[in-house]
Amino acid sequence: MTSYPNRQSSTYSNLGKAEHAIDGNSDPEWKHYSCSSTAYETKPWWRLELPGVYRVSEIQVTNRNAKRKRLNSVEIFIGNSLVNNGNDNPRCAIINDDPGCLTQTVKCWGMAGRFINLYRSFDVADALTFCEVKVYGEPAAPSMSIQKMGRNITIVGTRLCWSDALLYCRDSHWDLLSLIGPEDQEMIDELVARATFPLTSQLWVGLRRSPSGSSWFWMSGDPMDFTRWDEGSHHSSLCGGTSSQMPYFPPPPDTGRGHIRPPTHSPPPERERKSATAIGAPRLCKTRKLKGCNARYHRVSSR
Repeated sequence: MTSYPNRQSSTYSNLGKAEHAIDGNSDPEWKHYSCSSTAYETKPWWRLELPGVYRVSEIQVTNRNAKRKRLNSVEIFIGNSLVNNGNDNPRCAIINDDPGCLTQTVKCWGMAGRFINLYRSFDVADALTFCEVKVYGEPAAPSMSIQKMGRNITIVGTRLCWSDALLYCRDSHWDLLSLIGPEDQEMIDELVARATFPLTSQLWVGLRRSPSGSSWFWMSGDPMDFTRWDEGSHHSSLCGGTSSQMPYFPPPPDTGRGHIRPPTHSPPPERERKSATAIGAPRLCKTRKLKGCNARYHRVSSR
């Protein structure tokens, strides 16, 4: 892990270099060159820069076997901003020394970020010191967002079945998107046009059919006022989505009808076409009922 950039607000001496906290050696003895330490100062901090944006599940911090009180009230922040040296990012936890255990483990429950900061906000001068920091997690899914009219819509680039997509968006964002009106569809099409990562042919949205009937509903509870179904919809499906491949030009003023332009990606494999045939467009807006809910697609979330 020593190849990962890391810094601290100051360095006490060569014994306390910042990289000693990520060298894989959790020896708690200060004189063994295995611990980091800032100088005596107010509001000291230490920061690790990960190789990309990660969803962090847990962090372990190993204290020194002496001066253990210096780990008390240390805040852990995770995020992508370097404002205030990264100490204004969202907080995962506050840790304290445990007399019975040198290593503290905190859960961060998938918080996303590239920078991990340990920070003590006290105005009393002291050193920030510890002997090992271990970060566990996985690369965060690529995503793109757009915000208009008070709504934030995000395309998340991980392939999941519909139910997993719903749980992911509720856990990490707010919900799978409900298309309340043509403005929402226009926002989706703008996101698709700007996407910097490959998209699946269909994008899950929060559309669901009642298993006992033919009624459809948005999982968010929003009214089903926007229901211009595509003619190729599969009415046996329980899930709905929108297309990332066939956007529409705005309708000409003399006809009021949209013109389909060619797909911007290669046609999906036959088995994929069978399991999902959703299509959506600005102004000429159509939503399809998908044939199967287990196909793994990207999804559109709202906040």
